[in-house]
Amino acid sequence: MASFKVTFKRFFDNIFREPWPEYFAGILLGFVNIVFYAWALKPYTIFSGYQNWGQHIYSLINLNWISGSPLASVLEDKTSVGIIGLFFGASIAAIISKEFRIRLPSSRIQVVEAVLGGILMSLGVVLSFGCNWGGFFSAITALSLHGWAMFSGLLIGGYLGQKYIIWKVSFATRMHEETFKVKSSELGGRHILKRRLAPIFFAIEAITIILIMAYYSFGPIKDAGLYAVILLFGIIVGIIIQRSRFCFTTAFRDLFFGPEFQRSIRLHKGIILGLLAGVTGGFVLKYRGFVEPLNYVAPVSLTNILGGIIFAFGMVLAGACASGILWRAGEGHVNAFITIFTAVLAYPILRKSFNFTGIGFFIPNIGWTNGMILTYMLLFLYLLFILYLEGRKS
Repeated sequence: MASFKVTFKRFFDNIFREPWPEYFAGILLGFVNIVFYAWALKPYTIFSGYQNWGQHIYSLINLNWISGSPLASVLEDKTSVGIIGLFFGASIAAIISKEFRIRLPSSRIQVVEAVLGGILMSLGVVLSFGCNWGGFFSAITALSLHGWAMFSGLLIGGYLGQKYIIWKVSFATRMHEETFKVKSSELGGRHILKRRLAPIFFAIEAITIILIMAYYSFGPIKDAGLYAVILLFGIIVGIIIQRSRFCFTTAFRDLFFGPEFQRSIRLHKGIILGLLAGVTGGFVLKYRGFVEPLNYVAPVSLTNILGGIIFAFGMVLAGACASGILWRAGEGHVNAFITIFTAVLAYPILRKSFNFTGIGFFIPNIGWTNGMILTYMLLFLYLLFILYLEGRKS
């Protein structure tokens, strides 16, 4: 019995006390994304869920003419349910690992950056047809060329974001203004929640999940089983990114220079492994006809690159990417809630105001074999680029 307790404690500590390796998290995210794709018939994305939330808010105050009317309830929209699950998964993982705190913004400037970050990320999503998930990770998984276009924009935007941080720290030093001082990897400021209150939040979240599942089980909702499983997928994604600190912002912000360069390299290696698993599954799903080949293939143009630049700069301002904001909110960062609320209000308006059209390029249009070879070559070149940057710093 004693040996069982020791073994269980070691297993529990490895899961909820020690950080997960980035490469392991990347592989898990790649597999979860492709299983999600097969189940939901769409890849895992985030911002269309914000659109749904915002449209409901505007409808409640009779302003849906500026945002459009919601097409489904919050609990009957696949993306919305998935990101609700992400928030709960990340928050529960943070509470169990004793990393949950209510953290206030450290300065007024940080609040302004949170708002601007939410607006810029929303605009970037409109231009690039997706965020770091929908426009990059899941887009490449869906074999759409626009994912690679946004990738190039994310590289540029992350570089510019790190330049901004350096300028801000330098400006603060010259001005001797505490207001401007920031830590590049930290969203929050003063803790206002004592650790002993965390179980209360855990209980509230667990009860909420149970109530949602009960609604799916006994309510009038159609295809309830579909949404219940999607919620579980979202919870899994939240746990993975919280335990691994799988931050796309750090990956692109610190890639060329910055205090977390080595972690950025590890994150990109995890992203590559996740994409390798994802695109392999994407080829199988689309080639075998389980998913329509042109499903989630968006237009590709220079706007994807511009959108990637704007989105990446916005996520540096906000301190986290689309999924990272949800994970940080789950850990209790008030700034993350400000960014989410801003994006929820801004994105539906921007989405309705700017309607970009174009021709999507499905990579296997050049032939399934050629498309597979090209995609693996692009991933190989991506890896060589990361290894080159790593070797240059060593």
